Parts: sequence; C-alpha cells; structure tokens
Amino acid sequence: MSTGGTAISIAGWTVRDGSGVRHTFAAGTTLQPGKAITVFGGASSIPGGIVAVAASTGGLNLANSGDSVSLRDSAGATIQSMSYSSTLANSDGVSINRSPDLNATGAWVKHNTIS
Repeated sequence: MSTGGTAISIAGWTVRDGSGVRHTFAAGTTLQPGKAITVFGGASSIPGGIVAVAASTGGLNLANSGDSVSLRDSAGATIQSMSYSSTLANSDGVSINRSPDLNATGAWVKHNTIS
C-alpha cells in the first residue's frame, strides 16, 4: 500500500519469498496514493472490483509450512518484508491480509476472516 501523498512507479519492483522472485511489476506500473495492488497466483483467480495483477512467473507458490515474503524496489533494496507461520498458511487458496485491510500496522490474518 502506498502511504505517501503522490503516485509512485513500482516498475521493476519484485515480490520474493525464501526461494526467489515470484513476481516482477511490469514497466509502467504505478501505485496511487492510499491504494494497494494485489498479486494473485493466476489471472483466472482475480475477482472483479479490485486492483490486481497475476504473478509474472505464472504462480506465487508460497510455502504452506511458513515462509518470508519481501517487496524489493528495482535496485533490490527491501521496501517491506514479513514472515508467516504455517498457522496462517494451512489453507490453499486463502491469502494473508492486514486487518483492518490496507492498514500498515494491522495484524496479519487469513483473508476469509475479514468482513
């Protein structure tokens, strides 16, 4: 989520886990202030009404046993990172979101528990 007051280019930024790059944001990708972009494993799973992209590698494949995920800028510097345990990842097809949603300091919870 962009917490600044202006749009920022995230072209070339990557989403990584402990195994490597899972998504690279395409040229021209801009994040608007106060907004977020969700990365889904595949295009067919993106619901309508949200700003989302499909993983450029064809899938996220994050570990159900726990993992670390980081967002890195185009120079490779870590912008944000988090680690999660198997208790948050033991349901295939259920993502982990902040609660309240889009709150940079909210607790990490399964998305299907947020109203």
